[in-house]
Amino acid sequence: WLKPCGSVVLLLNSSQWTLIMEESAVAGSPDNMMPEAGWHGAWCTETTAAYEKVNLLEHPAYWKALSDLCLPFSKGKHVADIGCADGKLSSFLQAAACTNVDPFPPDDAKHVIKMDGVAYLQTLEDDSLDFVTVICAVHFMDRATLEHELGRVLKPEGRAIYVNVSPSSNMFGDCAFNAMFFDNWTARDAQSGLDDKVSEQVIWERDITHDQLSIFVAKRSWPNLAIMPQEKIDSMVAAIPDDISKMSICLDVRHFCPPPP
Repeated sequence: WLKPCGSVVLLLNSSQWTLIMEESAVAGSPDNMMPEAGWHGAWCTETTAAYEKVNLLEHPAYWKALSDLCLPFSKGKHVADIGCADGKLSSFLQAAACTNVDPFPPDDAKHVIKMDGVAYLQTLEDDSLDFVTVICAVHFMDRATLEHELGRVLKPEGRAIYVNVSPSSNMFGDCAFNAMFFDNWTARDAQSGLDDKVSEQVIWERDITHDQLSIFVAKRSWPNLAIMPQEKIDSMVAAIPDDISKMSICLDVRHFCPPPP
């Protein structure tokens, strides 16, 4: 990547490019404060401790599904992962450079800009990115503002993808459990502007034990669980089969491409 520096042109490697993007983003957000422009609602930080211990999505099959989805657009490209958590996805993207952005990254996360994703995009120049990933995070952003900025910073042939767990997920095939687990999920998506048709769906399976899923639910590891009454949590835990060994999760994928000039 070529960076003008007065009359000198510097050829930067991936690490240097990422460092420059981190520094410019922080400079554009004084004291690391998060501007309100892209802020759709409060991030739920109460689930952080449980999420780090028991996360249904922390599995090799999930990372393979995401990498297979992203690699055609990310390999050798300039990428940003906004709402990236610890930034793990970037290690699978084979990007020329990937900038990781999250307002509440884990304490041990490295090379993650602590910043609202939309506010970060507002610090970038036009046509500066090839690909942007928003994984399980778009419902925390104002979609109209997000897409305004994406339309500006993405190159004409670039794109963004939004990935979210789908309420159509089979999980372990128990309709009563699914109805409780995904209660109000569709309404939440609609409130976040995710009421349009998905571009594609990706289904992946993982191995899981009764104890793992029970702890995930009982510890309220996702925001949808954090707001549920205890009776519903208890009912879901009781519905988990003792001999459960597999779980199927569907991902809703939406593609965004910048509009033609």
